Amino acid sequence: MKRLFILATAAIVALASCSKTQVVYTDAPEEIALKAVTGAMTKAPVTAVDQEDGMVVYASFSEEEDGTYAEYFSDIPFTYTTYWGGTPAQYWPNTGYLKFWGYAPNAFGTKNGNAETGVTIDGIDISSTQTDILYSLPGDAQACASKLTVPMNFNHALAQICVEAKVSEDAMTNVKVTGLEVVKPNLTGTLTIAPVETVWKAVWSGESAYSSNLPMTVTHADDLTTAAANLGTGLLVVPGSQQDLMVPYTVSGTETTKVVELDGTWDMGKKYVYTLSIGLNEITVTPSVTSWENDVVASGPLTPADVI
Repeated sequence: MKRLFILATAAIVALASCSKTQVVYTDAPEEIALKAVTGAMTKAPVTAVDQEDGMVVYASFSEEEDGTYAEYFSDIPFTYTTYWGGTPAQYWPNTGYLKFWGYAPNAFGTKNGNAETGVTIDGIDISSTQTDILYSLPGDAQACASKLTVPMNFNHALAQICVEAKVSEDAMTNVKVTGLEVVKPNLTGTLTIAPVETVWKAVWSGESAYSSNLPMTVTHADDLTTAAANLGTGLLVVPGSQQDLMVPYTVSGTETTKVVELDGTWDMGKKYVYTLSIGLNEITVTPSVTSWENDVVASGPLTPADVI
């Protein structure tokens, strides 16, 4: 699924006038709507089928573009019908400026905070769901009177682990990887989206190792060759210290299990590809790190199924 997403706010009714604590409309209020598209806007809009849990959106308001922004609305679920709309519906002011940010999916963790101070989401646990978590930081101030399309860039809050395998020499035949596990990775934690010394950031804390190993479903059933083959769907982990890989494999039907030791950290929004080279007596590993921007993952809250 596409790694970077743009949510665009679009006006869909008429004119409005408001402040945070009191709203006085001169005409019919104009609803704030969101349109979810992929990064370059070359794909079709996301449909309700792709968006089971929706997103949570926050907005802050200032009379001046460079002024002090205060809470306009907080913790509003946005779901898709013919457009992305809030529940309850939210409306554009006639004057002033808005900034938007948020996260997806809606259905995870216990949240505390508001549009002005940021939000802390406790109790995140991806051990069973393996669902991608996205966040969007406040973008440029948007003039409320213009009600133009407003981009909201979403990024990945997790790290993705992918594994490839090959044999080290042509003489090795009948070699198959029969399973793969990440040894007790971080799968729980707290995500905070808030200003840090005036700069908005997404930060993890309280990460905790899973009580068991995290298995990968190995879909590559053929014998390995000297060309690296992807073993299966990538795994999602909470950023933190890298953990070892447990690799069971067979050589001419005889099974062996080896532990591949990893070090370093898994960082937010990165995809880690480990290429295993299986020899007669050992497995060597070649790591690489890329962004998620154009990748496919098992599950993503804001991505159409046809994105590649």
